Amino acid sequence: MAVNNLYTKGSKYYIALIGAGLGVLSWFVDSAVHSFIFHHGTFTDHLLPNDSDELWMRLTISVMFIIFGMIAQTIINKLRKTRGQLNDARRVLEDTVALRTGELKVVNRELRQVNSIYETINAFNMIRETSGEES
Repeated sequence: MAVNNLYTKGSKYYIALIGAGLGVLSWFVDSAVHSFIFHHGTFTDHLLPNDSDELWMRLTISVMFIIFGMIAQTIINKLRKTRGQLNDARRVLEDTVALRTGELKVVNRELRQVNSIYETINAFNMIRETSGEES
């Protein structure tokens, strides 16, 4: 999924679920590291460790992933909401600009007519002045 699509499509909880998934995945990876790399017992023994320090560290890491996912999701949801509000405001602005442009076209047409009449009056006044007639 493209990064831009995270802002516009998908679940409201997509990133939060990824954070929870990473928290669970980190628990399994840590168990695998202890059993297959350090050879400290079986994999199932390390899924729920008896050592309180190890349990505390796994819980801390898992909770941090979950909290990070929730914070990221909150930010993305706010971005989605803001994008929607900006799109609404843009539509209103475009409608207003289109309306004002139409009004300006009408006013410009009327001003051209007034200017044409003004030029005609000036032309008649110039003809009078050159022919020697004064009003």
